[in-house]
Amino acid sequence: MFEFKKVEIKGEINLTDKRENFDKDGVSFLKKGELKYNLKFDKEIFIKEVSLFLNIDEKVKLFRNGFQSWSPSFEIERDTKIKKPLLPFLKISYLDPKDSGIKDSYFLTYIKRDNTYHFLIPENYNLLVKFSLLKEGLKITFEIGKSIREVSLPKIKISSRFLWKGGKQKVYGWTSWYSYYRKISHQEIEKNINSIKTLPINLNYFQIDDGWEMSVGDWFENNKFKGTLKKLADGINKNNVKAGIWMAPFVVEKRSEIFRKHREWILKDRKGRMKFAGFNPFWSGLFFPLDITREDVKDYILGRIRYLRKLGFDLFKFDFLYSLFIPGRHKKDISRMELFYEGMRILKEGVEGGEILGCGAPFILKEGLYDILRVGPDTKDSWRDWFLNLIGYEGETSAMNSLRNTLSRSFILSKFFLKDPDVIFLKPEKLTRIEMETLIISNFFLSDIIFFSDPLYKLNRNHFSLLFSLKQYEDFTLNEFQWDNQLFKFKGTVGNGSISGFVNLGDRKVKIETKDLKEILFKKDRDFLYPHETRVFVER
Repeated sequence: MFEFKKVEIKGEINLTDKRENFDKDGVSFLKKGELKYNLKFDKEIFIKEVSLFLNIDEKVKLFRNGFQSWSPSFEIERDTKIKKPLLPFLKISYLDPKDSGIKDSYFLTYIKRDNTYHFLIPENYNLLVKFSLLKEGLKITFEIGKSIREVSLPKIKISSRFLWKGGKQKVYGWTSWYSYYRKISHQEIEKNINSIKTLPINLNYFQIDDGWEMSVGDWFENNKFKGTLKKLADGINKNNVKAGIWMAPFVVEKRSEIFRKHREWILKDRKGRMKFAGFNPFWSGLFFPLDITREDVKDYILGRIRYLRKLGFDLFKFDFLYSLFIPGRHKKDISRMELFYEGMRILKEGVEGGEILGCGAPFILKEGLYDILRVGPDTKDSWRDWFLNLIGYEGETSAMNSLRNTLSRSFILSKFFLKDPDVIFLKPEKLTRIEMETLIISNFFLSDIIFFSDPLYKLNRNHFSLLFSLKQYEDFTLNEFQWDNQLFKFKGTVGNGSISGFVNLGDRKVKIETKDLKEILFKKDRDFLYPHETRVFVER
């Protein structure tokens, strides 16, 4: 299916070499399913990137794995049309901040022909890797972005079977964001803490989200939380629940003291102009990345994380981590991957044994990098956000857009990190009952974390009835999956039994094959799915 074609090198030198010019120490495509390439020069020179080109069957689909948590991820063909946002600056919040190749797949992919899959996975992530499906074939690009004398590109392992999820006990948590957004107070948080003991399930985490800080960048308690964070953390911990808190450690907003008093901390381009990291209507509009190669910046971030750790917080939701990949003028010659790992080293040092939930974070399969990783865009108590869809914003906050990523990335093993699909809604106001059930069932079978945000004091046992029905299937292991337009099909095992599931993301009824299948959870005597519906079966 794959045939090596040529190599392109871009940088101080620009070279294109075809297959016949390489010996066994250059490019090799091995029968056992590996692609590798070694590069060596007589002196140190700047190399931007190295690209390998492969001939590939025309009738294939490529899994477009987005750059980070919020990047929409789904199968594409060569001629797939993807909307571009009417406001181009919005792209930075869900595409690669440097090179917003709208159809590129980052860090991993699979090639699909008919129902045969070929997963392409780098052996390590020392370099940023992306995959592009072009008219002339498959392009694999390794970003180097610094001066080198020699480099061995990570081997690309090619396998027909890859990272099926292993069954394990689900992790449950509560977050303040989707019920309160930034309108939280210590009184309201305390009210929810006092309701933990009344819940019919055991929480693992209770996380305070955005709204406790002075401003984004000023990581001190605001007036609504002044002098209360330790008391809140203690109250959570006394319930045998891990206390969590939100930070966006590497960005600052315009109204922050850091922005006003330490402009030298802001990342600049080569002309000395400030780079920007995005736009957030919940904050003061534009926000900016910090230059973490500065020692004073590192010291500040470390100090604020350690302060929160000493207050008793165990889980840190670190947000907008994609900002580490924004290119700029740093104090030393450093690649974007090296910069990212330096940022993560700072976070690991700061949490001192605590846990990291990465959000807006590069989707890198590396053990020990994240404890938990958000796998999709922010969800919402609404199936679609038609305004954001209308303006071409692919990072649309909606239940459907978030769920699509949960399904598309379901094959990733939890040995790398626990997959966080974002919250379910136990008491929604806008989602229909079918849509609410679809979120709960899909997230249960195809992810690791079940978070919710409904005020705890408004919930009773009846709101958890579907979760109670699902608990007997906690050891579900995924074995197969398939997209058929807007219909997602999955199969797996529970104990000695076999489970088949169908998820309809589309707006029309879809016929399904239920022969020899017995429905669980619900008893619906029909062979189709309503729009936005999920149904699960066992083999008879």
